[in-house]
Amino acid sequence: MVILGALGSVVSAVVLEAMQGYSTAATGTLAHEQLTSALERLDRELREIDLKSGSAVAPDITSITPTSITFSGGKAISLTGTTLNFTDTAATTTVMLDAVSAFTIAAFDEANVAMAGTLSGAACDPVRRLSITLGSITSGTTDSLRTKIYLRNAMTAGGN
Repeated sequence: MVILGALGSVVSAVVLEAMQGYSTAATGTLAHEQLTSALERLDRELREIDLKSGSAVAPDITSITPTSITFSGGKAISLTGTTLNFTDTAATTTVMLDAVSAFTIAAFDEANVAMAGTLSGAACDPVRRLSITLGSITSGTTDSLRTKIYLRNAMTAGGN
């Protein structure tokens, strides 16, 4: 009986460790999928920024800060605390991602030169590319993704 008890104890420790490993891997996979989904949505929304009315190349961007962008008639993407939000033109705000540990936006001009961290009004007209970094922490698992977004309408209209 003692031998069976000892054997049961060892087997249960191995099974518990395997279950914890599976749980950690599943949590990491879920966090990565959520992060990837949010980044894909960001990419979709930003790539389709309209051109400013009456301009052949200037994107319709109102303002850019390191943690927010306002564009195309009132749409906005912003970090509030640890929540990444998207606001559409009807002023409806939806959560793109919770538990955000990092979100940065950097703007680049046609010559691929980094622009100022904060831009507004006509200072946004030369923007042709955005660099986005997005990170999250879920159950102790940290993940981070980065992408470059070329503004499709500005690139096409400008012949670049």
